[in-house]
Amino acid sequence: MLDEAIMYLIQNKPFYAHLVMGMRKEFTNRVPTAGVNITDKVNLLINPDFWKTMDAIEQAAILEHECLHVVMNHFKRREHRKPRLYNMAADMAINEYIKGIPREIKLLDKDGKPVINKKTGEPVTGKTIFPSDYKLPSRQTSEYYYEELQKQQKEEQEQGGEKQYEPGQDTIDDHDCWDESIDNDEVIEEKIKNLVKPAMEEARKAGNMPHEISKLIERLFHKPKDWRKDLQKFAAKNTEVIGDTSRKVRNRRYGIIFPGYVKKEKLRIVVAVDTSGSVSQEEQTQFMAEIHKIHQQGATVYIMEADADVHNAYEYEPKKGPIKFKGGGGTCFAPVFEKAKEFNPDGLIYMTDGDDYGPEAKKPNYPVMWALLRGRGVRYKWGQKTYIDVKKK
Repeated sequence: MLDEAIMYLIQNKPFYAHLVMGMRKEFTNRVPTAGVNITDKVNLLINPDFWKTMDAIEQAAILEHECLHVVMNHFKRREHRKPRLYNMAADMAINEYIKGIPREIKLLDKDGKPVINKKTGEPVTGKTIFPSDYKLPSRQTSEYYYEELQKQQKEEQEQGGEKQYEPGQDTIDDHDCWDESIDNDEVIEEKIKNLVKPAMEEARKAGNMPHEISKLIERLFHKPKDWRKDLQKFAAKNTEVIGDTSRKVRNRRYGIIFPGYVKKEKLRIVVAVDTSGSVSQEEQTQFMAEIHKIHQQGATVYIMEADADVHNAYEYEPKKGPIKFKGGGGTCFAPVFEKAKEFNPDGLIYMTDGDDYGPEAKKPNYPVMWALLRGRGVRYKWGQKTYIDVKKK
C-alpha cells in the first residue's frame, strides 16, 4: 500500500524515501490516520482505511509529515507541556515545509467509518493547521508556537470565551501514539540519528537534500564543546582584574626605586537569564550555577531576568540566597540589550533557548555570548555561541 507514495518520494524527495524505508511500517486501526513512535525501532503506523482516501502525492505528503516529527524529535521536546496544545504547535512547526499536504481529512473509526460529532451529527475532520491560521509568523519552533497558543487561549478565557482545542479537530495525524515511545531521551535521540544519518547521506549523493531540513539536522548532530569552559573563558577574558605598574605611584615596600602597583577596576559582566515559559525550572537552576561560577572568577555580575520584557535587573550577591525568577511569557531579546546600557557592561552572556520574536536586538559595542540550550539556535549572526547541556533528573 506504500509503494506508489514511496516511489514518488524516491523520484522527488529521496531523503524522505530513505527515512520511510528505514522505519518499521504497520497498517493498523489503532490510529485514526497515521502516527509515529520509537520503541526498539522507529515505527510508522498507518490506518489502512484512511490511506485509501488519498492519492499518491497526498500519501507522500503525510509520510513527510511523520518523518519531520521524527527529525525534529517532537517526542522528547513535548516534555511537560499540555499535549493538545503542543500537538498543534508541533504540526505548525512542520506543515509549511510540506508541499501538497491535504488541508483537511475525514477521521475514521476502528471499523473504517467516519467519526461523527455527537452534538452536531456531522463528520469530524482533521485539519492541517498552519501558523497563518492563528496569525502567527512562519517557520518558528514548536516551543514558540506553544507559547503563542497558550497566550491566545488565555486572552480568550479572559474575554469570557474559550477556544476549544478538541482532540482530532486540529491535527491531521495521531500524536497519542507518541506516548508509546520508550522513556529514555538518550536512546530516542540515538535511534533518530541512526535513521537520519544514512538517509541524509543518500540524499546528498543524489544532490537533492532540502537546505532547510539540512539545517535542522545539523542541530540534531551537533556535538557541543565543553560549554562550561566556554563561559569561563569568556568571563575570564572580560572580567580579569588587571594590575599595572606606574612610577607616579610610590612602591609601598621599596620606595621610588621600583614602580608602584595600580589596581584597575574589575570589569562588569551582565548575565541575562531567559525566564520565558519555554525554559524549564531545571534549566534556570543550571543557569544560576554557572552565574555563581562566573562571580567566583572575580567578576562584578549583574543579572537580568527577562522574557519579552526585563522584569528584574540587579547585582548578583550570593549571600542573599536563592533567586526566584520572574517571567513565564514569550521571549524578546531587544529589551535586554536596551536595559544593559545602564550597566555599561564589558560583556554580556545571554542564557536562553534561543526563541525570540518582536523587534530585532541591535548589535552592542561589547562582546556577547549566546549560551543556548542544546540543539537550539538564535537568529543573530553576531556574538559567540556555546551550547548548554542540561541533564534532567
